[in-house]
Amino acid sequence: MRTLVVHTGGIGDLVLACPAIKTLGDAASITLAGDVSRLRLAVDGGVAGEAVSLDSLDFHTVFSTPSKKLLTALAVFERVVVWMKDGDGTIAGVIRGCGVGDVRCFAGVPPEDWVGHASAYFLDCLGEAGVNNFRLGLSPTSGPDILMQPGSGSMKKNWPLNNFEALSEALIAQGHGVGWCVGPAEESIAVPEGVEEFREVDLVTVGGMLAGAQCFVGNDSGLGHVAATVGCPVVSMFGPTDPAVWAPWGAQVVRGHRDEWPAVDAVQVAVDRLRRGGRIIYNAGSHYETQAEWQGM
Repeated sequence: MRTLVVHTGGIGDLVLACPAIKTLGDAASITLAGDVSRLRLAVDGGVAGEAVSLDSLDFHTVFSTPSKKLLTALAVFERVVVWMKDGDGTIAGVIRGCGVGDVRCFAGVPPEDWVGHASAYFLDCLGEAGVNNFRLGLSPTSGPDILMQPGSGSMKKNWPLNNFEALSEALIAQGHGVGWCVGPAEESIAVPEGVEEFREVDLVTVGGMLAGAQCFVGNDSGLGHVAATVGCPVVSMFGPTDPAVWAPWGAQVVRGHRDEWPAVDAVQVAVDRLRRGGRIIYNAGSHYETQAEWQGM
């Protein structure tokens, strides 16, 4: 069944929705619409056959009178799934009026009272249950042993920058190659001496480096989700957001608790154990609750 999936959320939201998108059929039958620079990650990862921009569809006309361009674009699809708030049903109604028989619209993020992991929300939207062992099919490429992202979409979510600097220094002293991924949200961040800089590198390239890296360290941000779904061990810091809902999902994920930032030496221990294949493994959304538990690993 030819399916159009409209997804306009952030990187993390997209990755969390990928297991659900994967259930819609063969990748070749699925077209993604939204920010193509993000959606290419899902295409190259084997989730969809192609990615197109919303402008190429004239999708904005779905809020009024559909243009001829939108009518023509939708004519090839038998099913359209839209992850975008549609409180009054306008979007769904217009798309049905364009001749699409199966139209489903859902909010782009879980509701505030959602209980469970966010990836389960996207599956639930499509009537699927549970969280599977989804992986993005990106081939490993060469890069630093350890990749970090010191920023995120919100300063409140960030482990202190001086902690990232101290951790990088300690890992470099151990002989590891360390790289920092910095995007628009980290524009003002200066990369320390001895650290390789990857500034605004495209997501597919970063995903390949993560697939070949020994560990990723970051905040509650999209790259943590990318890392987990390409099989890279992840240390993810959580401040105001709930790790039970938003943590990267995977067997080799360590989640810093939202109420107390972990110390640098504790995170270094976590990185060392993960990169050696150590068994600090989390299941069913569990995570360290206190600083002492980090230090007592």
